Amino acid sequence: MNFIRKMSVFLVFVLCLGVMTSCLGSGSSSKKISLSTDEIYEKAISGVELPKLQKLSSSELESLFNLKSSNVEEYTVCISMMNVQASEIAVFKFSSKEQESAIDKAIEKRLKDLDATWGSYLPAQHELVKNVKKFSHGDVKGYVIAEDADKIISNIDKAVK
Repeated sequence: MNFIRKMSVFLVFVLCLGVMTSCLGSGSSSKKISLSTDEIYEKAISGVELPKLQKLSSSELESLFNLKSSNVEEYTVCISMMNVQASEIAVFKFSSKEQESAIDKAIEKRLKDLDATWGSYLPAQHELVKNVKKFSHGDVKGYVIAEDADKIISNIDKAVK
């Protein structure tokens, strides 16, 4: 009986160790994406009709996201050129937990600002903002605000696999 008890404890220990080991490698930020953020963006918008978007400079990134370009490995953020469209696509690449955390905070700040801006302006555009689609693959994360956000997210998923 004592032998069975010891063997049971040992098997439970081995099982738990196996589960913990397998979970270690499954973190989303463990995979390095080889594509640049520009390449991911181009693949994301392939076959999708969007309003004219412009790429943000590093000073605009800091102003709109409160995020310095030195706090990201790489980025591509494109926003609508017209003040009547809420469409935005943001793709960030990070190389450390600190950068990932800074990006998360910046995204939340930007989405909060967009919600406040569009909430009292154009209801249809505010709906787009409320239905933002976020994504995270390995060392890349971001969000999509667009009419065809699901298609864009699908394109991103295909591009980074």
